[in-house]
This record gives sequence, structure tokens and C-alpha cells, in this order.
Amino acid sequence: MALAGISVSTLQTDRRGRVDSGGLRAPNGATRPRFVIAAPDRGLLGALVLAFLRQLYPDSPIERCAPDTASPPRTVTVRLHGGRPRVVVFEDEPPASLLVPLARTGECGLVTVTSREEDFRQAVEGLFDDGTSYITPSLVRALALASIEPEARPARLTRREAEVVRLLGAGCSNKEMALALVVSPNTVRAHLQSISVKFGVSSRAKIAARARSLGLLDGATPWRPARG
Repeated sequence: MALAGISVSTLQTDRRGRVDSGGLRAPNGATRPRFVIAAPDRGLLGALVLAFLRQLYPDSPIERCAPDTASPPRTVTVRLHGGRPRVVVFEDEPPASLLVPLARTGECGLVTVTSREEDFRQAVEGLFDDGTSYITPSLVRALALASIEPEARPARLTRREAEVVRLLGAGCSNKEMALALVVSPNTVRAHLQSISVKFGVSSRAKIAARARSLGLLDGATPWRPARG
């Protein structure tokens, strides 16, 4: 509900670039990441996404451009300048024919205009973390209902996703994975969501089984936290 709940006065303030709310520091330590928003010149969705992004990163330069021909209809996309991974914000819940191909690329965070503030924040933060693809829970459910069948070879895992798979195969909990990777448990959950979509499965046990069948767990050893 966060994006849809932004007031008109907030939009006007954001257009003047005078947002006073505290911004987020990018996970890599940068305080002024440069963003690119692809949105039609006119339209409430683009204005809402722009306003909300400026609430998160008030000091960051934001470039606005027209969507390319490959962009899904009725969407706005956000990416880092010069970066390939993007966050796709849907005006409405998309049909499976649009959602599944985007999820399978592993390069898109997926949220809707009615997603929670925390969902949008995690999706944007994923742009800094090896292209982590955060998918809002309502769209995860939509993907599950689409009954995605695993491909002979799933979409390529990111480096961090491969690390999560190996830790999962070694028997780690989400908290232990977060400790090992020096990330938050929310980031671990986002990785697991992305891996589930790429593997076409819906549980931790099935992720591990699929990874094992693909040879991704060869040589994996049980993980134990360091004593200190």
C-alpha cells in the first residue's frame, strides 16, 4: 500500500527535490547512487515511483527516460545508472504470461503499486547486491499458481545465489546464512525467492534437491559458525 498511499503534497515536494525524510545508505556504502527511471512522460505510476524513490534516497540524482519497446505495458522500471538489473513496478497484478518470463531472467525485482514499503525498499536494495531479485509476496503466489515447470537447465544463478544454495545444501538456517554472508535475513529470503523461481520449485527442500541434481552441491560440507 506504500506507493498508492503517497499524497499529492509529497509528489509536489518531490518534484522540487526538497524531500526532508531520511534516505537509505546503499549497501555498498555509497550515499548518492544514481538511478534511472523508465516511465511514460505522463502518468501517476511514474510520479509515485519517483516520489517514493526520492523518499528512500533524497540526495541521489534520478534520471527519467521513456520506456523501451521491450518494457512490459503499464509498468515503471528502476535501475542503477549503467546497470542491467532492474526493478519492475506493475500498475496491476500482471498475467502469468508477463510475469513468468521476467522472473526467469533473474535480473528483475518485481513489485506492484500496492506492495508494502518494505517490499519496494528490498527490491531497490537488491540492485546493489549482485542483482538480487526481490519478488513481492503476492507475485510469488501468482508464480506458484502458474505452476512453473523447471527447465532442463534453470536460469543462471548469480554469484550470491550460488553461495546461498551451497549454504542451504550444507544445512544452514536463514539466520546462519545471513551470518555467513554478512547480510540481513531479509536479503537471504529475497535470494531464496529468486532461486525458487529459477528452479521452478516452492520449498527449501526442493531447492536443495534441485541443486543436488544439477551438481551445484558437489563438495559442499556442513557449515558451522565460527567460534569467537
